[in-house]
Formats: sequence, structure tokens, C-alpha cells
Amino acid sequence: MGTCNLQAQNWLVGGNNLAANGKLGTNTNFNLIFETKNVDHGILTKDGLWGFGTNAPTAKAHIKSATGQSPLKVHVNTSLKLMVHPNGGLSVANSASVIPPDNGFLVAGNTGIGGVPGSYKAKIIHGTFGLNLENTTTKDDWEFWTNSGGLSLYANGSFRGNFNPTTGAYTAISDEREKTNIQGMPSVLERINQLKPATYQLTEKTSDKENTESYGFLAQQVMEVFPHLVTHHVDGERGMDTYSMDYSGFGVLAIKAIQELEQHIAIMETRIAQLEEALEASANGKNLLPSRIGIWQMNNAPNPFGQSTVIKYNTPEQAQQITMLITNLQGIEIRRFDNLTVGQGQVEITAGSLPNGTYIYTLVVDGKPIASEKMILNR
Repeated sequence: MGTCNLQAQNWLVGGNNLAANGKLGTNTNFNLIFETKNVDHGILTKDGLWGFGTNAPTAKAHIKSATGQSPLKVHVNTSLKLMVHPNGGLSVANSASVIPPDNGFLVAGNTGIGGVPGSYKAKIIHGTFGLNLENTTTKDDWEFWTNSGGLSLYANGSFRGNFNPTTGAYTAISDEREKTNIQGMPSVLERINQLKPATYQLTEKTSDKENTESYGFLAQQVMEVFPHLVTHHVDGERGMDTYSMDYSGFGVLAIKAIQELEQHIAIMETRIAQLEEALEASANGKNLLPSRIGIWQMNNAPNPFGQSTVIKYNTPEQAQQITMLITNLQGIEIRRFDNLTVGQGQVEITAGSLPNGTYIYTLVVDGKPIASEKMILNR
């Protein structure tokens, strides 16, 4: 450390009557040291850095305190407004008795980031990017961003959903351009019948109020039927091991089940109409062609399909010739399946080299077209 000799000149310890600005310091390339009891307590370096508790400041103002000593306090009159605690925490507008977390931050009043918070405890005013939460270990992050369309959510930089500013409804991303390997859903009606809706109360109270009865499913039971609706969460640090469930997915399952029910209802209506026709004919003493009784054709499943689809049908045992014709919308025959099984049977249509588009399949019994439906090929 350099040394210097100070010449007091006209400076008096008790005070000075200056007629102009005065100076205290050095005119040479040396530091200015402040000491008491022959111990250095502060320094103003030759480069203009102030050091308190350190002889080697690395900032414009560098404070170094001893262990257990607060390095900085700021008061307004007698009120403490800013304090750096010995634990490294910073408190704003708190009494000395309110200790911030280690190396943390504690604010007694309202906090504004990017603007004035007003009456809000915390308010963030942002531009292109909003509030981001990132996991320090996995580097996964979520961003919350407000705009004229509502509150948008991004995961790892990719848009995931939005809350509508008028209704509050949440809409998840469902853009066809963001999806791949699109396939028609397989039949779900049988599996839906395996679900067991239940009433329950949570074992852990979330408030002082008594737990209310809720309606729903048990995740472990649903996982056996529709595993993609259930997520298993494990957090060793928190001691958490639990399951969550995507209840919104049941809406899609319900629509698919309704569509399947509609197919079954259509089949039953056809059967009933045929029986009524047979009864009416019998009552009138007429003979009804036996080949028209008990014939039905189910819609292909899945539909639309990407690789293959199945068409189920039923014909009377006395039928002689069963054929399935596949045509395009112009009526041109694309494929033909002859000598099919009499009674209950099914035809599997594979995409092969067929181009994407809409096709018509027709069940022909003993040379008579019975039923026609549309199917869509979409790879």
C-alpha cells in the first residue's frame, strides 16, 4: 500500500472558514488511507475506488464486513429502510428484527418490476417477454406472457396455451400443423365402461374448512384403462409421490363414445325397422324376402384412418353371395371383396398405395346393394 504525507495548510480540526472550494487528498500517484488507532478502516484509491473494510476495493464503493456484522444500513430519520444482513440477505423497508432469507430478498412494501406497482403486492410490467420460471437442474422453464389475446403460456420457448381475457377459458394448443402421426382413434366404448366414477374426500385438508365431497376418478384405476391420461410425479426433495390426471381428455373420449353409440343405435334402428316390416308383411299375408331381414353394416373404424380400417357386417344365414365394393366419389370401383363370410363378418381395408381422400364402401347381398357409407383415408 502506498503512503503519502498530508499537509494541513489552512485546514483546522474544529472546522474551516473557506472562501472557495477546498480539497483534501493527494496530488501524487498514491492512495488515500483512513485509519484510527493505527488501524486502516477505509481507502480511496488513486483510481477513485472507495473501500470500507478492505484495502483492495474492486468497485466504485466496496464494503467488506466481519462475520456477524451488517455491511450496510440506510435510515430515513429513525426508520430503517435498507439493510444488508450478515447472512447476505437484503431487506427493504423492514425493521432490523425481520431477517431476510440467507442470500435472499425481503420487501415489506409493494414491488414493481418495470413500473410502479400501485396497490398490488407485486406487479410486472413487460414487453416482448414476461415472467419466466426455470429449473436450475433440468433447465426446463415456463413463461407467462400477457397480450391482447389473454394470458399465454410457453414451455421451453414453445407456445402451449392461452387464457381468454373475456371468459377466462383456457385453450390448449391443437394446431394440425403442430401434430404428426395423426391416426383415427380406436374404439373406446368398451374401455369407457370399465371406468368407475366415484365420490371422495381428500385426506389432506387444504384449508380450515371441512373437506367437501368431490366427484371424479381414481388415477391408478384410470391408468389401467387410459394410461395417457395419467401422470406420475415423484420429487425426492419434497418427499412427493403422487398421480395427476388430465380430466380434459375425457371430453374427447366422450365424443368418440357417442359416435360409437350412434353407430350402434343406427344398427338397432335398422334391425327394428326390418322386424317391423316383416311383422307388417306377415300380418298382411305377404312374403318378405328373407335376405333383407337381419342385415346391417357398421361404420368403419377407425375413420379417418391412416394404415388400415375394419368394416363389420351381419347377413342372414340363408344369404348366398356377400360382396363388399370400394369406389371413389366418381363411382369408379377401386377394390372388390367377393365370397365374404355369411352371417357376422368383417372386412379389413389397408391403405396400400391408395391416395388420401374419401371413398364409398357398399355391402352387396345376393346382388343387391344393402348399405353404403363413406370412409376417409388420411395418412
